Amino acid sequence: MENSTREHQHYYIFVEWKNGASAADIRRRLVVAEGDKALSLSTIYRRIEAFEHGQQSVKDEARSGRPREAVTPTTIAMVEQLVDEDRHRTTRKLAEDVGISRERIGHILHKELQMRKLCKKWIPHVLTEENRQKRIEVSKQLLRILEGGFRNIVTGDETWIHFYTTSSKEANKVWLTTEENRPQIAAKKQQKIHVLHFLFC
Repeated sequence: MENSTREHQHYYIFVEWKNGASAADIRRRLVVAEGDKALSLSTIYRRIEAFEHGQQSVKDEARSGRPREAVTPTTIAMVEQLVDEDRHRTTRKLAEDVGISRERIGHILHKELQMRKLCKKWIPHVLTEENRQKRIEVSKQLLRILEGGFRNIVTGDETWIHFYTTSSKEANKVWLTTEENRPQIAAKKQQKIHVLHFLFC
């Protein structure tokens, strides 16, 4: 019964692959249908690779007992897809999902995919388009006032008091290719703000 269930899934993989479905999509559908008995993502990738090389049989072939090569086009594609789905994914989680060692995962990420893991760039505030437009309008107003001279100028200041939490450095790390720039993240996660104004002339 076990082999029958696997062959059914192999046939389903073959049909879905012929219809253009990705390995991740096939895996999700198998989990819905088979639950815990669904084939792993790495097995699905290997099946697709075999079909691409002309194999038509959906039966498991006898194994020689030799360990399979860890760094293959299939495992590289698997790692690339998993990282694209979650840029925060750790090498430990990748190793578990793909079924190879963390050392081989590191080799694929750094040597094959030319990726590195960097912290997001912290900035004081994330300005919305409305914030930017408001600053432009205020600057233009100040320039019009200054055209009449420096008399009757009132200056102001404000202090923002933030109550916030920040993510850990490790949680902010993301996988990036050599062509990608570091994404930005606001250093302060605002929950409440008090604004104090001091006016003098």
